[in-house]
Amino acid sequence: MPVVPPTVPAQTDPEAFRRRYGLGPQSEQDAFARRYGLGGRPLTPPPPPIAAPATTSPSTSRGGLPTVLDERQLKVTLALNVFKLAAPK
Repeated sequence: MPVVPPTVPAQTDPEAFRRRYGLGPQSEQDAFARRYGLGGRPLTPPPPPIAAPATTSPSTSRGGLPTVLDERQLKVTLALNVFKLAAPK
């Protein structure tokens, strides 16, 4: 079965590129500005933040244990088994 190399499409003119991708008759600078919201129509302002209602936490004085933080150095023991494979005979 013969191997067919992939074909490379020929370079097209800029007008055909603009028509193909719907860019219209505009410059590259105009397309860049429109793509990234520079110039032209102003960006819409963000919506105002909505304040979350304040929540109250229930009191912990109903007989629960107090939270105690004890910062100590953590001791870790690591077991590592190393072996060498025997050479084939």
